[in-house]
Amino acid sequence: MTKKIGIIKDIIRYPVKSMAGESVDKCQLSELGIPGDRGWAIIDEASKEIRGAKKLPKLMQCKAAFIEEPLGKDIPHVKIIFPDGTQVDSDAPKIDEKLSDFLGVKVNLMPRKDPTDEEHYRRKQPLDEKAIREMMGRDESEELPDFDIFPKEILDEITTYSTPRGTYFDAYPLHILTMSWLEALQKASPDSKFHAERFRPNFVIDTDEEGLAELAWCGKKIQIGHSAVILCDIPTVRCSMTAHATDNLPKDPLVLRTIVKATDQNAGAYANIINDGEITIGDDIKLF
Repeated sequence: MTKKIGIIKDIIRYPVKSMAGESVDKCQLSELGIPGDRGWAIIDEASKEIRGAKKLPKLMQCKAAFIEEPLGKDIPHVKIIFPDGTQVDSDAPKIDEKLSDFLGVKVNLMPRKDPTDEEHYRRKQPLDEKAIREMMGRDESEELPDFDIFPKEILDEITTYSTPRGTYFDAYPLHILTMSWLEALQKASPDSKFHAERFRPNFVIDTDEEGLAELAWCGKKIQIGHSAVILCDIPTVRCSMTAHATDNLPKDPLVLRTIVKATDQNAGAYANIINDGEITIGDDIKLF
């Protein structure tokens, strides 16, 4: 028996990890989520480690868009738009130099590599408490998130590697977020702006359910459209990125403080793909 719980309000892919993404009308959901999602990432030249906005916050002020439509596991070149409106393609001769100048550290832009290239994905710096607090944006008075909510195989993977091998995801191939969760945060902190772009979801969901709707969906299967099925797994633990400035929003530390206090450090949910299928804006979402 299925129960309708909402509709797809927006579909967003992020061609470059930590940069603003692009909305699409539809996608063909598969094992790696939305085709092309997090297909490119920034590599720190000195450490040879994958970097996102946890370390390089200015990435969130850039936008990225595919030059050609990604199909399957192919990763086409992208167009990067800097805050001043300058546009540079990923195959431009001086793309790394331009990104390095903007970020203030030498970096390289790279498409995702084969999962067998373990050194490409391996963490080069230890994850001690200081490093975790910096990544998660937690001050000394705040408890660190309970990372034991992650399945052991995923926690082991993201502890050993900067991202799951073969991807540039933080942990899962899909992130969903309801408008009702954003509304709950907005009520808790009316002076801040809790827009979806701070949270970088793949699917923004309109639901008649109130509050933190995704919590009740965790551990359950969700059908989207006619054939796509996902497993809503765990709440999404939020990091320092939610407080950084984006192309449209100012830096706001109160955003993260509110998430920590009002919604138990989480916003939205992570999911895995069970069945492939086409998803279109406006599609029904059903819980079963």
